[in-house]
Parts: sequence; structure tokens; C-alpha cells
Amino acid sequence: MDMGFRHPGSGGALTVRSLYGRRESCYGSPGREVDVIAVAATETRQEMGRVLAEAIGQDPAVNELWVSENYDGLYFWLVAGPLDDEDELRLYGLYDLLDERFPGIDYQLHVLNERHYPNGARPGVLHGADRVPLRAS
Repeated sequence: MDMGFRHPGSGGALTVRSLYGRRESCYGSPGREVDVIAVAATETRQEMGRVLAEAIGQDPAVNELWVSENYDGLYFWLVAGPLDDEDELRLYGLYDLLDERFPGIDYQLHVLNERHYPNGARPGVLHGADRVPLRAS
């Protein structure tokens, strides 16, 4: 995939390791690998967060939505519940929605069920994650 990067004076292939862990071939210095953190990654993160928030925003079982990212993809954290097994599986069904809307994006969806956290599920959210608003204020 030509991501539009060209190294001056070189027509060779450049291996790009994207923010989400995939290696892409571009134009540049042969055999060189670089990390690409682009505006597109931020837009994908925000758009995926909006899609999830719209899907669960009116669900009274979901208390909070958080997002973080790492070199290997995006992480979404749903703090919900307490939930029975059926409701927890229903929320994991959001994978289908995200896979359909964002094919090829590496991400994980974690449902933090308050039922399994006697002191609250929020500490299960990765440090440094950003909260995504669920409901209009």
C-alpha cells in the first residue's frame, strides 16, 4: 500500500510499521522501518469511539467508555453493570459492529463487568485511557 511517503532521492521500498502493528510497504529507503503515527490514526480512534458511544449511549447497563492506544492497536474499555452473562455477551457483540465498520483495524474491546469487581471496575481501565462521552450532557 502506498501511503504517500517518499524519501528524497530514493525510489526504493520503505517498510512502515503502522501505529497498529501492521507493516506496510511504501516508497523510500530500502530496508528501512519507521513508526508512523498519523492524523489518520487519531481520526480512527475518535471515529471508533463515536460509533461505540452511539451504539451504547442509551444502554443503562453501560456506565463509562474509555479508549487507549498502544503500538499494537486500540483498546476500548466498557465499564458496565453489574451484568448477567447474557448482557455481558451482548456487549461483546459490539465486536461485530466495529469489525464491519472498521475492517483491518487492530483493537480490543474489554467489558469490565462490575459484578466481577467488588471495589468497582474502573481500576481495570488502562492508566492513561481517555474517557469517551456516552450521553449528551
